[in-house]
Amino acid sequence: MSVTVLQIIAMVTMLIDHIGAVFMDSAIPWRAVGRFAFPIYAFLLAEGFRHIRHDPARVESHLKGYVVLTLVSEVCYDLMETKPFTVEAARESQSVMITLLLAFLGLLAIERWRDAPVCVGAAVLLTAFACWSVLSNYRFGGVLLVYGCYCYLEHVLDKPYHVRLLALLGVMAGYLAVYHWARYEFCTGDVYLAKLRTANAIWYTMHVPIAILLAFYKGERGPRNKAYQTFYKCFYPAHMLVIGLLHQFTEL
Repeated sequence: MSVTVLQIIAMVTMLIDHIGAVFMDSAIPWRAVGRFAFPIYAFLLAEGFRHIRHDPARVESHLKGYVVLTLVSEVCYDLMETKPFTVEAARESQSVMITLLLAFLGLLAIERWRDAPVCVGAAVLLTAFACWSVLSNYRFGGVLLVYGCYCYLEHVLDKPYHVRLLALLGVMAGYLAVYHWARYEFCTGDVYLAKLRTANAIWYTMHVPIAILLAFYKGERGPRNKAYQTFYKCFYPAHMLVIGLLHQFTEL
């Protein structure tokens, strides 16, 4: 399993998810397949950061790229998510790029102050709170998943497959527990369990095969070229723009 293969899986499953959300009335099979996308993107963000963290020029370049991609993606996301498009409706939810950008900033802080636990904890809490405050996708569960993947890659990647799998299942379980709680406005125990018995159970169960897939990754980069890298970077906003325009101006 290589980075390139994971990127392709993430793009394909994200496309399926968004088509299902917009044109298939959020049908469960489409959305369930789409659960693969975000954990893979979170995993790849953490892995990418590990390879550039000691190169200030590359860190700066990636940060600028994330900022630009976040700004462009937000418009495309709002077109896809809201019909008719209004500023008020667009404020109700923000694209996952904001979550990933905040997670990237959090990783920078964690790496900068990794020997100061209080500072690391503050960085985690501040980025999580920022995600919640701006209503970005996956709320603070999203940034916590990135940090969980980062810890996994730092300490478990070179271990045997069964150890990697168990560690990833633990990361996914922790992420889902927090995400589910936050998704339903920090609900009480009864409501928490009741919501788990709905269609959420299918969504969350999909994270088991996601963990199985990611556990096969051992650090391989995979084939790539500049054309592919450009395509990969542009895919997120581009596919949402196409879906969003179809959503706004057709009866699909």
